[in-house]
Amino acid sequence: FPRQHPADVVSAAIHKQEPQILLLPAASPFEPLQILAKQMPHLHSLAAFPLLARDRVVGVLHVGTTQNYALPHNEKCLLEVIAQHLAVAVDKARMYDDLQTAYHQLRQLDDLKNRFVMIASHELRTPLTLLKGYAHLLAREFPDQSDNMLDIIIEQANVLQTLLDRILDVNRLQHNDFLAEFIPADLATTVQRTVNNLLPMANDKGIVISVAPPPQPVQVWIDPLKFQAILTNLLDNAIKFTTPGGRVEVAIAVQGDSFEVAVQDTGIGIPAEEQNRIFDKFYQVASPLKRAHGGIGLGLSIAREMASVCGGTLTVHSAPGEGATFTYRQPVHPVPASSSPPIKPFSPDAES
Repeated sequence: FPRQHPADVVSAAIHKQEPQILLLPAASPFEPLQILAKQMPHLHSLAAFPLLARDRVVGVLHVGTTQNYALPHNEKCLLEVIAQHLAVAVDKARMYDDLQTAYHQLRQLDDLKNRFVMIASHELRTPLTLLKGYAHLLAREFPDQSDNMLDIIIEQANVLQTLLDRILDVNRLQHNDFLAEFIPADLATTVQRTVNNLLPMANDKGIVISVAPPPQPVQVWIDPLKFQAILTNLLDNAIKFTTPGGRVEVAIAVQGDSFEVAVQDTGIGIPAEEQNRIFDKFYQVASPLKRAHGGIGLGLSIAREMASVCGGTLTVHSAPGEGATFTYRQPVHPVPASSSPPIKPFSPDAES
């Protein structure tokens, strides 16, 4: 056996990444060995096995005996297996600690972001409301002199208001601040009312919007504000990505205990590989620098989140150059959201 200091054995095990064996003499003038002999007077042999995980040493397994012992091959193999399992356990424990640290850091950043969004949104609301109010006042006071400049100011202020509302909606959805409040309503009437709000936007692009109502009036339980927000986002998306002169069709149907509203356009379509991502927050199919369309990629994300709050689903079917069809489905008599367990944020402590 090599007669080395135990620290040398450990160092060799780490750097060579292979087991090292040491025989401790009964007496030695070397001070570290004398200290070790006092601490473990009956130890005469020592083996060090490196704990290897992902091509790096995460620790060393020490095994000692009370006699000068030539370690047999089978026992050495057994200790190497034990060292391998220990290495995996140590590595996973460190990964878990790193994950928890990263998770708590992300939560702190998320809290800062949410506070910033809330403060900035409320601070922007006041000047934006004043801007719109004075623009409308000037338009009424000087109808012949404002030309279309005030109309442009009002239009762009409305765009900013929509973006602001969407950011606030995302923030509230993330914190489960939305609860569905269902009331009975005529489905076709509610859909038509929402479509009418988007007609000016469609007319500006020469796009025709048509509604195909069900054969008979349908009374359903919906949250009017959230249902109109979902449908508005779908129509807004359809109009944006449909070329001038195209069509947007809204079809209403009842199937069993559920109803569905499908918004179909003749636009540019969505590649199959993008269809699972278009509902992600801030995701946009084309590069923002190359896009010819407005928005910040929140409309579809908000629509799907609100659909979930209302107990419904939102799906898409599309192909490049063939337009897209977004379908919202919901039970005619949905379960109130208050009786459903809230969505919990990710936690590394949760079971997978």
